[in-house]
Amino acid sequence: MKNFKRNIALIIVVALIASCSNITQPSVEERMQIQSITKWKIDTITNSKINIVYEKVFDILGNVTSEKEFSENGKMLSKSEFSYDNNKSIEFRDSYNNEGYIEEKSKIEYEYDVNNRIIKQISYNKDGEIVDVFEFNYDKKGDLIRKIKIVGNSDINSDINYKYEYSNTGELLERVITTDKGDLSRDSISYNQKDKTFTVFKFNSQGNLDNYTIYIYNYLGNLVYETIYDKNHNIINKYIYEYTYFNNI
Repeated sequence: MKNFKRNIALIIVVALIASCSNITQPSVEERMQIQSITKWKIDTITNSKINIVYEKVFDILGNVTSEKEFSENGKMLSKSEFSYDNNKSIEFRDSYNNEGYIEEKSKIEYEYDVNNRIIKQISYNKDGEIVDVFEFNYDKKGDLIRKIKIVGNSDINSDINYKYEYSNTGELLERVITTDKGDLSRDSISYNQKDKTFTVFKFNSQGNLDNYTIYIYNYLGNLVYETIYDKNHNIINKYIYEYTYFNNI
């Protein structure tokens, strides 16, 4: 369950720091190290593959070395390469337009604390000018509790705060998000360990259910299926995750 819980935490914060987060690896006992992850969009009826959503490649230490992101129709959105040095990493990102040409080149620097958590993110444009700077704060459990923009244009995402609720056995049950603009959203999580699934329910600021997602993981604790439903229980999208592994250590 240790890896499973860490995977849950990853999913909850993935929209914030996915570009540089280390994917949780299988347990030492399994002796399997993830080399790549590919997320596919699949047909909601036939389950046949439609197009790739993203590809991530890792080194033997679990660091992301490259990443590609694609649109819903399979066109390249961005391509990133990563380098690492002590408590810092650099992402070189190419963003593409609808015609498939590079529209923007950027560089993003990440700074980590001793627990390998991102504490600062600095984005530069192609001319080397700073576009924005974010700082990240964590609680004693290691959960992200605040993301604040200290440099850059002020917008709805300039100051985001997070609160979490856990069960007595340490499972994440709920996350509440508030911004400096007063917006609020809530994620509620339920678990079914027998079937190796968990469900994330997303509520809006009025407390109404927007949608929910059911995730299925394998015996290694890695996600393999993701199905998104609307509030009326209709399937919106379905995805599968494919993995490759380094040779047994």
